[in-house]
Amino acid sequence: SIPTTGSPGSREAYIAMLDKFVVFDVLSSPMMGNVSGDESAVLRFRLTGRRHFKIPASAYLGEDPYVVDVDGMNRELASLVSMSQGAPFISMGEGLEAATGRTCLALLWPLSTHVLLETDAMEVIDRFEETMQIAAKEADALLKRYFAHVKSCFCGH
Repeated sequence: SIPTTGSPGSREAYIAMLDKFVVFDVLSSPMMGNVSGDESAVLRFRLTGRRHFKIPASAYLGEDPYVVDVDGMNRELASLVSMSQGAPFISMGEGLEAATGRTCLALLWPLSTHVLLETDAMEVIDRFEETMQIAAKEADALLKRYFAHVKSCFCGH
């Protein structure tokens, strides 16, 4: 199973990598506590732009003053990344936003449970980082389009 430390291939290593891209938020499983091992099998995250625009985690982006279709933005991102040359398929499922308690669409990255050697783990993390660089590039244009109508953000731009 996945180590619980910050070693290569661990959940924490993936989260640390994802944290470099300030446009994404890590989610929990909506089945937390109900499905054994669910949290160790997949990393759930989504494009929100909260940290990028300095929007409080407790703000629901689907309501005023934002009214942003974050699920639609993430569907589009998954499609764009999956169609990119050389990028792996990013699947979608459900996640839970910790601050709002809302169930939402999540992008899913499988966490390998069969990584035996540290070098194998590093290759998997490198592939994730490469995929997230593609996602971050696509995310920039999506955030500009989906947030274009927002006038009262906390971004300072």
